[in-house]
Amino acid sequence: ISAPGAGAAAITYQQGSAYEPGLSERAYDVVFCRLVLCHLQEPAKAVAQMARLLRPGGRLVLVDMDLRDIFTMPPCPSYQAYVDECVIPYETKIKVDYSVGRRLPQLVLDAGLVPDTVLVEQPTFRSGPEKHLWEKTWTFALQRAVPEGVVTMERGTQLIADMEAHT
Repeated sequence: ISAPGAGAAAITYQQGSAYEPGLSERAYDVVFCRLVLCHLQEPAKAVAQMARLLRPGGRLVLVDMDLRDIFTMPPCPSYQAYVDECVIPYETKIKVDYSVGRRLPQLVLDAGLVPDTVLVEQPTFRSGPEKHLWEKTWTFALQRAVPEGVVTMERGTQLIADMEAHT
C-alpha cells in the first residue's frame, strides 16, 4: 500500500453490525456495503442505520444484486430452473430479498438521502474460474436449501451438473 497523495488522507476502516453498528453517528465520510443487504431480513433498517453514520456530505455506497436476473450466454435453461425451483423458494422461506438491488434507490430515499448515481451491472464471464461463480455458489447453497425442504439434493445436484456441462 502506498502513501496517500498530496491532499489525500489515509483510510481508516471500521466494521459494524448492519442493524446496530455500534459506531459514532455522523462521523464517517464513506459507508460502504457490498452484497450484504440481500442476506438481511430488514435491509431498509440497515440502510437507515448506515445513513445515520454519515457526516454531512458523506457518501453511502451500496452494492447489491438482483439474483432473479442472472443469465448465461448462450442461454442455459438450468440456470433459470435453479432460480425458479431453489433460489426463489429459499429466499421466501428465510425472508430475504435476493433482488434487493432493484430497490436500492428507494431504500436510499427512505433513509433520507438522495441517490446521485445508480449503476446496475450484470457481470458476464466468457472464460476462467469466474465463469463458474453460480455453480460454485449454488453447490454450497444446496447444503442449506435441502434441509429447508425447497429442493431435493438430487434435483439441485442435477441442475448444477447441467450448468457445469453448459459452461
